[in-house]
Amino acid sequence: MLGTRHNLVTCRGDHRNRTGNELMKRFGSMTWWVLLAAWFAAATAPALTAISAFTQLQELGITVNGHQAYLGDDPLANGRFAAGYVTDPVFRITDIAQYVIAGCVLLVLMCTRGRPTGGRSRTTLVCFGIAAVLIVMLAVWITPNMNDDLAAYREAAEAGRVAEADAHLEAFNTLHPFAERMHGLRALAVLGMIAASGFAASGNPNDRRESTPR
Repeated sequence: MLGTRHNLVTCRGDHRNRTGNELMKRFGSMTWWVLLAAWFAAATAPALTAISAFTQLQELGITVNGHQAYLGDDPLANGRFAAGYVTDPVFRITDIAQYVIAGCVLLVLMCTRGRPTGGRSRTTLVCFGIAAVLIVMLAVWITPNMNDDLAAYREAAEAGRVAEADAHLEAFNTLHPFAERMHGLRALAVLGMIAASGFAASGNPNDRRESTPR
């Protein structure tokens, strides 16, 4: 009789443990997908905003007050200058957001031992590593230098110092192609994480059988 009760308590304890593990796996998987979706949105938002702002503001023929000494009456130059002010906060906010999201993604990977969707995927880890390296390179090298040149360019343009403004603009434009490629690669790396995670989640029947309560 005692043995039967002991077995019953043990079975109930095992069932609770399996249920708890299943809930934790589901929570970890849900968190993972939310983070990846937010990361991809943050990675692509600056480019989409820039395309829209630079196209529309150049077509509106606006004039930036206080900068006529440098911009003159050229609608394209005024539109580009104004578009830079519109997109700059988007780049800064999404950069900060991606730092935070990448840290959360790393934490989830560590907590799940590299199996956030139940299946292990080396491609997911490789894509995360690429995205992380690009984030560090942008944060340490590209973004600070571009921000410094951009601030100096705007200051010189407002003061009408044409030669100085042109010099800072040229320095900014020198780094811009590298920044574009790195931003694009980072977005592709995040997209690769999404695809690889989906494949890992759908291609591991053993993990699904193990996680199914009995």
